[in-house]
Amino acid sequence: MQVAAAPAMPEEYSQLANEAQRLSVNFRFQHGSARLDNKAQRDIERVTDYLRQNDKLYKRTVLVGFADDKADPQRASLLSKLRAMAVRRELSKAGVIFCDVTGLGDEMPVAANSGDEGRIKNRRVEVWVY
Repeated sequence: MQVAAAPAMPEEYSQLANEAQRLSVNFRFQHGSARLDNKAQRDIERVTDYLRQNDKLYKRTVLVGFADDKADPQRASLLSKLRAMAVRRELSKAGVIFCDVTGLGDEMPVAANSGDEGRIKNRRVEVWVY
């Protein structure tokens, strides 16, 4: 999917929006966790199949991790990076070599952080491909 760059986006995210496309899959995580669940394991297979079929296994993929704003900003930043690294670890087993793996902490929420449902949506890792 195409994502339009916006002035409020962090610079590195805006650059991704201008140059790459985001896959529709989002890896979700429980509060305070960077562990992949069973659904995430199935999504790993789907993403790997897509990357293989579209010749994007080698330095064509970027992972961006996020956290909700319930934690302090430094913890959210670390947790978002750990989440992206957890996805990287599993995709690497299938032969994916990445351009970049980053964490943006609690920036760019996709839902309100006022309730559990919104916070769950914000604890995610996005997959971008060039």
